[in-house]
Amino acid sequence: YATSFNDCTVRKMNLADLSVSLIAGAAFICAFADAPSGPGTTARFNNPIGITHDGTWLYVADYTNRRIRRVDPVTGATTTFAGTGAAASGNGAAATATFDLPHGLVYYANRLYVAESVPTAQFVRTIDLSAAPYNVTTLAGTGAWGNADGAAGVAQFKKLRHLATDGTYLYATDKEAYSIRRIDLLTGLTSTLAGWETRTTTVIGTGGGLSGTASFREPMGITSDGTYLYVSDASDFII
Repeated sequence: YATSFNDCTVRKMNLADLSVSLIAGAAFICAFADAPSGPGTTARFNNPIGITHDGTWLYVADYTNRRIRRVDPVTGATTTFAGTGAAASGNGAAATATFDLPHGLVYYANRLYVAESVPTAQFVRTIDLSAAPYNVTTLAGTGAWGNADGAAGVAQFKKLRHLATDGTYLYATDKEAYSIRRIDLLTGLTSTLAGWETRTTTVIGTGGGLSGTASFREPMGITSDGTYLYVSDASDFII
């Protein structure tokens, strides 16, 4: 399952024959509309970016609409799961919570984790899927634009992008800190796993921060196979 950011659609690739089909949205019609009964082609997105799957539903970070959308992967029926569309970062019940340009999105153990990515809203947020009203809380970040490791209420990020998890930690690409950040799923304690803020070239090495030698130029996509992390470095065109 993939989002197509610029043409505002959610698409599906069949891995058996590599065919690609449209699930929801309409190509290059970037707007906002739910389609709770389907078909998916009547739903509208505005720069959908992060996408994840809980085994039943797709969840999409609808970036410019500032909402988290839920999509039936079979019919394309689409609803707003969390967010009002307001440009803010308010916690609480999903229907009244707000997100400011949600970007990265990953599912684990009945929770969605959302990375926000504007200068005044550098947060990692959690949505509890276990029961309505699906409360939204902040896992890590002060919201301020910066690069600081530490406890959940101390940590700062500098343009969060995508998320991955191994069930113990979240791993986030932090584009303008040029690093991979590691966030404890239970406590929000944040550290720099690899890369460092003042080095903007790709160097193969180990460790994070000034004591490390590894560095990234523009870390963007990230995923895990349970043993390794795989990171796309957008400006250097490498994995």
